[in-house]
Amino acid sequence: MSNKHKNTFLKLKDNWQALKNDKNLRIRDAAIKLGVSEAELLSTEIGDSTSYLSIDNYYEFFKNILKLNKVMFLARNDFVVHEKIITASSYILKENYITSKNGNRLIDINFNNIKYAFFQKKKHKKIELKSFQFFDNNGNSIIKIYLKDDNHNPFDKIATKYKKKYLYELQSKDLAVQNKTNYYTFQDINVFYKQRQTNSNSYKISSENFRSIIDKVSYYKIKIQIILVSKYIIQYHEDKLIKIVDYGPWYNILDKNFNLHILEKKIDHLEIHNLSYNKIDYQLINVLDQNDNTILALSSSIGYEKQFSNIIKEI
Repeated sequence: MSNKHKNTFLKLKDNWQALKNDKNLRIRDAAIKLGVSEAELLSTEIGDSTSYLSIDNYYEFFKNILKLNKVMFLARNDFVVHEKIITASSYILKENYITSKNGNRLIDINFNNIKYAFFQKKKHKKIELKSFQFFDNNGNSIIKIYLKDDNHNPFDKIATKYKKKYLYELQSKDLAVQNKTNYYTFQDINVFYKQRQTNSNSYKISSENFRSIIDKVSYYKIKIQIILVSKYIIQYHEDKLIKIVDYGPWYNILDKNFNLHILEKKIDHLEIHNLSYNKIDYQLINVLDQNDNTILALSSSIGYEKQFSNIIKEI
């Protein structure tokens, strides 16, 4: 550690403190405003509310997470936030993914991409929120895991096990040069069919159709898969979509155990892929931004293929 790194830390801490008067400013947006990474900004809160973690074996860490009861997995990219509440003990960890015991995917993740980890507890509307937060080599968020259970002890014990004195690791690293990392692609998405065969009929449709599809899926009570796609993680959800709400620039699904928030105006276009498995025809819809990155994917659940296909035909 050097005085230079400490001074950088203290200056950033002061700048962040000045912005906190705006209660609606999220830490991610503040980081963008200040020209730093979210992890750099979070490091300035280390103390009573936030701890820096040293985790040598993330596979072992996530195995401990899956011994807990209610938690929420939050994954995001630039335009979509995907929040899923689960009973963690009902899931199992494979080499690079987590799945429910009945075979439904939760996340695909490469633990080698996690560089920085934090534990945080803070008050939000008189409720204490506790979370583990994980970041890549450039300080960008990969996934956050929030406690959703009344029993805090197991969650706190995991945090205590990995706590480490912060030595300005983020301030001492040059984060200015972003390593180019490709987003996950269409071929990487594991829909709940055991395998895929791509037919020749794939085509693009306009971004305006996204809302129509979601609204019709909700109206007809069709069970679908709604899948966040980002640089380092894919997070899955399967269910009917009940509560659809507009709030500011965000189009939201606000169901009991699942929330999705998407900046609808950032959708550039959709791609419809016609696929088949064991003589069952179904569609996978890729939602893409202006750089042709898949930011979200939609597909029917098993048994709902025809209803989902009919919705696409109606568009």
